[in-house]
Amino acid sequence: MWEHRLIWAAGAPSWWDEVWTAAAAALRGRAPEDRPDTYLVLPDRPDVGLKLRGREGALEMKVRHAARDGWELWEKIPFFAWNDLEAARFAVLLERDLPAAPIDTAVTPAAGVKALLSRAQISWRETTVTKTRMQGRAGDLVPAWAPTGVAPEWLAEIVVFDGAGPTARSICFETMAPEASVAGSIPGAGRARSAGYPEFLIGALTP
Repeated sequence: MWEHRLIWAAGAPSWWDEVWTAAAAALRGRAPEDRPDTYLVLPDRPDVGLKLRGREGALEMKVRHAARDGWELWEKIPFFAWNDLEAARFAVLLERDLPAAPIDTAVTPAAGVKALLSRAQISWRETTVTKTRMQGRAGDLVPAWAPTGVAPEWLAEIVVFDGAGPTARSICFETMAPEASVAGSIPGAGRARSAGYPEFLIGALTP
């Protein structure tokens, strides 16, 4: 899926409250999601996202395959079990030769990945971000921007999150076939950072 994400880390854009209120009304009874997300941040890999899923130790890996005009092509790969095959699959996706040590199949994927990264001397940091977010069809969630370059059929997401520095706000569009950059369609985009979560978290957590 192609994503175009803008993140405001130093104060909300002027339109934020109005758009947030309108988007909440467009959910038609669905409440905004309010949840913590825990990531394993690799400081030298803005092209890889690792997120813990649920309480069972599952893990979701997100890999960036391409980037152009502000869009990034991401693939999401879940890991629900941990064994030698899953470890090899993880290594291939990470594009690293990882240690050929025995794999502990009794641990969860999250624990297995942490152990594998540590054995390979790949540094990582675990951080939890609290998110309140809304997702929906762009034509429903942010209809005012449809005439300015945002296609109504795209998936739109707007998020407020804490835990990686000051409160940040993000808007993201997802589609299978991206067009030119939509940054010019969004007021205040010049003050935003165009980046995926992995890249943003690396910058926010770097001393």
